[in-house]
Amino acid sequence: VDIKVAVLRQQDLIELSLASDYYVRQLYLNLPGELGNFSDNFFDLLPGQTKVVTITLNEDSLYHHVEPIDALQLLSVYDTFIQQH
Repeated sequence: VDIKVAVLRQQDLIELSLASDYYVRQLYLNLPGELGNFSDNFFDLLPGQTKVVTITLNEDSLYHHVEPIDALQLLSVYDTFIQQH
């Protein structure tokens, strides 16, 4: 499923704006190695809806120096089904 992602950075905060033309069931966001706090995770994304999720980075996060969009992983129920077949 195609999910559009826009990223806004503000010091220790990363703001992700997520949108899709399709229904996305139980979208899971992951930044490998990041233990920061996600404002939301495992949510449904409705067609045409924009969902904003903020990530508060830890002080020692590597994403202070690396673009998070390059590492961001997005998984949904659809993705787990496709991987099994």
